[in-house]
Amino acid sequence: MSSAGISIPAFDPSLLVNYYNSKLPVNTAQFANPLAQNANSATAKDVTPWSATTQPAQEVEDAKILGTTNFVDLTNVPKNAGTTADEKIEQDNQKLFALYQAVNTLAYLAKMSQRDGMTSGQLAGFDTRFQQGMTQVQSFISSETFNNFTLQATQPASSITSKVSIPFAPFNYTGSTIANHDQLLNALGNVSASDSFTISVKKAGVSTDVGIDLSQVSGPLTIDNIVAYVNTQLSADGFSTRFKRVMTTGTIDDPTKATYGISINSGASEKITLSSAAATPALYLAGSSGSATGTPGTTSKTTGTVTGGTAPDQQGRLIKLTDLDSAPRGIFNLKTNPDNGTTTAGSTVVDANGNVYMLGTATGDFGNQLNQGSNDVVLSKYDSAGNLQWTRLLGSAGDANGTLALDPNGGVVVAGSTNANLVTGAVANGKDDSFVAKYDADGNQTWVKQIQTLSANQGMSVSVDAQSNVYVGGQVTGVIGSGQTNSGNGDGYVAKYDSKGALVYEQQLGTSAADQVSATATTADGGLVVASVQNGHAIVSKYANGDARSAALWQVDLGDLQNKGAIGGLTVSGNSVYVSGTTANTALNAGGAATIANASTGGTDAFVFALTDSGSSVSADRVSYVGTGASDKGGAMTVGPDGTVYLTGTTLGTFAGETRNVANTDNTFVSALASDGSVTWTRQYGGADGQSTGQGVAIDPTGTSVLDALGLPRGLVGGNQSVDLAANSTLRAGDSFSIKIDGAATRTANITIAAGETMNSLADKINNALVFAGSATATYSNGGKALKISVNPGITATLIAGPADFDALARLGIPPGMITNPSKDGKPANTATASSKQVFGLGFSGKALDISTKTDAGGARAQLLNVLSSVRNAYRTSNAPPSTASTIPQATGPAPAYLTNQIASYETALSALTALNSTSTTG
Repeated sequence: MSSAGISIPAFDPSLLVNYYNSKLPVNTAQFANPLAQNANSATAKDVTPWSATTQPAQEVEDAKILGTTNFVDLTNVPKNAGTTADEKIEQDNQKLFALYQAVNTLAYLAKMSQRDGMTSGQLAGFDTRFQQGMTQVQSFISSETFNNFTLQATQPASSITSKVSIPFAPFNYTGSTIANHDQLLNALGNVSASDSFTISVKKAGVSTDVGIDLSQVSGPLTIDNIVAYVNTQLSADGFSTRFKRVMTTGTIDDPTKATYGISINSGASEKITLSSAAATPALYLAGSSGSATGTPGTTSKTTGTVTGGTAPDQQGRLIKLTDLDSAPRGIFNLKTNPDNGTTTAGSTVVDANGNVYMLGTATGDFGNQLNQGSNDVVLSKYDSAGNLQWTRLLGSAGDANGTLALDPNGGVVVAGSTNANLVTGAVANGKDDSFVAKYDADGNQTWVKQIQTLSANQGMSVSVDAQSNVYVGGQVTGVIGSGQTNSGNGDGYVAKYDSKGALVYEQQLGTSAADQVSATATTADGGLVVASVQNGHAIVSKYANGDARSAALWQVDLGDLQNKGAIGGLTVSGNSVYVSGTTANTALNAGGAATIANASTGGTDAFVFALTDSGSSVSADRVSYVGTGASDKGGAMTVGPDGTVYLTGTTLGTFAGETRNVANTDNTFVSALASDGSVTWTRQYGGADGQSTGQGVAIDPTGTSVLDALGLPRGLVGGNQSVDLAANSTLRAGDSFSIKIDGAATRTANITIAAGETMNSLADKINNALVFAGSATATYSNGGKALKISVNPGITATLIAGPADFDALARLGIPPGMITNPSKDGKPANTATASSKQVFGLGFSGKALDISTKTDAGGARAQLLNVLSSVRNAYRTSNAPPSTASTIPQATGPAPAYLTNQIASYETALSALTALNSTSTTG
């Protein structure tokens, strides 16, 4: 039969060869490790985790993965690298295998989240485990070293840009939302023609008050009408500052979903301060909302799937209340907004301009404030309208917590404890150390001190006197300083620092039992009041001239707190001293000296104890219990201008007239106590998952006015925008990192952050180190100035992390590792110097991964699979035998059976190809 006119399709001979290869009998052990024939290395011993040929049943694997808590298992990693090449290779290999298993587990979790029918509770549970594993993997990559190569999270590139980006100063101030789109033409609520406020404009050192009388507004009191009137008044007085209606949320593409507020565009050299003569007190509550741990789901024993459960969602919370006389109402209820992780709030204070400072802890980041440890102290400043002014993390590389006090001369002071080093020369050694830090009103840390002692100690309280002297109270297990002695199982201590942070004295006090100083406060006559718990009793003492080293002017034992009771707060108002806390003692009356103004409800109650300070003597007046009959805890308290005491705390019960939406959960409460100790009102608040805690409370005597209804702050509008790195990130003077430059020669430069360092000055410092090897620039990124480091063609630079607790790279948001640039002829950059190791990038993007949704899980899994491929490549490359002829083993003797069979199969395939080609030619 002729084949003329018939098109014969092209044939790929490899298909047939591959077919015959697939029919060969294969010994899986022969190919479990393709490098195993290198008899001169440790590779022959390895069984790689990706060589498994069997897969367990899904329900078995699900249960195993969901039960994993130690994701990076280093059990098989030799503790000693040894001295031989084989021993070093084997240690590296086992580390790679441990990393592979961890990433593979994470990839499986992501795959589980992609299954159909997963509930939000299941996804949250998967993501909780996923984040735990990611934290362990990231820690492993950043901390583990390898003998024969370098491993880094991202792929090497010719440049890298910091995550930290110093923001540009804002051109205007934008207030909070006051109207929705459908309300734009309506008169604003809570605003009347009888309201007025004052705009004080300071220019060229002269302040001018511009009166705003809303009865003079033309037409209804809408945003636009009020703004037009305000601008007319400012213009008439010759000022260029202008108010404007702005969109606070939404876009012009869909105005029906927009919300609106008022912005203030300050004129050149004009500083604006807002006030109202008709202002009344406002109360601020600080605490937490939501669960710190989440709730565990139920794991099926047969399928391994998880049902129910919630992820941790605890966040710090700030509530503003007004109308405090009898029917308090909320102005705002804000939660902290970290980039990731959970937060708490523990204490709050208000300054003379109505700004609110709130202190708590955070497990994640806040923009440029990159968390360096597991739990850091976080300080936030809000204006009276609830607008966040700035947030600062202390910068602890370990675990930290603290409390807060107002400096009457400006700014705040934070004291607490940390198990990391905040200053050079500290001796935390993993133990808790007390610290104290001063911040100015713009968020600049002006000084920080760490109590340097080998004994574990914790700062638990702080107060500041009229001269800005700082008093820190806490607990120490040994001795706090020179000349001190320990009385027993942990003593209380008081430390005094002057306004510049210089230590004045340290004084220990206590009994042979466990003791602590829980709170301090200063008096108008220069005295220092100390509230301590000694052997379970609440002890209040006063010392003259702020000197706790002297004998006490007076001391009173309030009584045994019982059942792990505690002191929650201490406040001085005139000659009245108030102590708050928690007690199970139904007769906490200073041995009968005080009356009981409000009786205990049983169980543990919150309490407020009132004392009268007569200078060198004291009288115990009354105690008021606040509770529900369930478990109640007293937190901080404050005193209003009319003498009302406001106490916050946490309850498991329900106060009269209040409600709760979830049983048996903590709820925040706040109570107002009249001058006779009676409770006039109580408000109770739930939270996310029905949970919340009340910790801090502060009062602003002139904090509520028409400005709240306009979404505008009391006091100075805006602040000074610093460009210092220390003011805009967790970087501190003394932090450092190194750059090792490989080119024609190898050299290493150390980069240390100086006081007042800016992004521009840091770039100049790095350029001086790079010389002709590359460049550093302050580049535009993420709405501000970031640091970009680049290397020239033919250069490889290794960015090396600084010392533990003082690593500038981590605080800049730059991972340690290599940046490399091929030479212009296409050859790789020089990494072959004696001090260099081959670098492997795993392919992590640098962005946070999560599997809380099916879509996110898909993206996370794709990236993790790429990382697994990179780990395999690192293993193959680092274990490849040398390519020189002298190291290639020469085969001798008869060929093995598997090779004989393979050759025979190839010959059969070639014969078939020859016959096919012959047919095609003759046909």
